[in-house]
Amino acid sequence: MQRAAREEGIHIKAVHAMRFKIDQIKRQANYAKLYGDAAARRRYHRFGCTEHHLGTALDVAAGTYEGVTTPKEDAYKWVLENGSKFGFVVRKVTVKIEKVAYLHMRHLENQPLVELLKKHNISIEVYLTNYEQYKK
Repeated sequence: MQRAAREEGIHIKAVHAMRFKIDQIKRQANYAKLYGDAAARRRYHRFGCTEHHLGTALDVAAGTYEGVTTPKEDAYKWVLENGSKFGFVVRKVTVKIEKVAYLHMRHLENQPLVELLKKHNISIEVYLTNYEQYKK
């Protein structure tokens, strides 16, 4: 996906992908030092409870290549339009680009499902909750 974006003059980078238990514990502990335990528990799930632990998540941000930086809006627009070609769907379809540091993507092996989610601009949770509406 990164190579395809670069071919179109868009530079993106993977910020977070697979996360191991020790990484999650450190992140939560560091956040707790700054904002307190309750805030850390809200911000970071226990290990084993996120897509990052399953290896199915990828956080994508605007990047720089050979000194050229892509504006966040351009990078995210490209990812939103093209991520499905690589099996990635945005986790939250109502994302406000100006308010996020990166896009949280979920990888799905089922390409027809990826295309259906993109077509209807829905998350997999909405699809599963309203399966009868979308199964046609």
